[in-house]
Amino acid sequence: MEMRPLDEAIAAALREVGELEERDRAGRAHADVQARMGYLHDLLRRLERELAGLRQEAASAPKGEELWHRTVDDLRAREPDILLAPAPALISGDLDLLRLVEYTSAAVALVQERRSALRQPRPPEPAG
Repeated sequence: MEMRPLDEAIAAALREVGELEERDRAGRAHADVQARMGYLHDLLRRLERELAGLRQEAASAPKGEELWHRTVDDLRAREPDILLAPAPALISGDLDLLRLVEYTSAAVALVQERRSALRQPRPPEPAG
């Protein structure tokens, strides 16, 4: 067994603890990013499903094509720039991530509202 001075042994043990702490921090940060990414991905998949449903319903509805195009235009007008490259927002978990979640949630609600409007029967127009 190798004998080292006590101060060297303590210094080595502290370095090892520091390295383990850094690994733990990195692991936690990675898990946080994974959770944020999973949540945003689920929201985006939900938006995709809602858009596909609206597109399908709009194809067979009177003025459905017009509603579809208006919805797409509305979504594009509100789309945050960070949506094109969300990695920094996912990593930092800051205000940009909140904007992404807010936009995506609002987009889902808008598309659901438009789908609901397509399903509602229209009252007959008055003759005149």
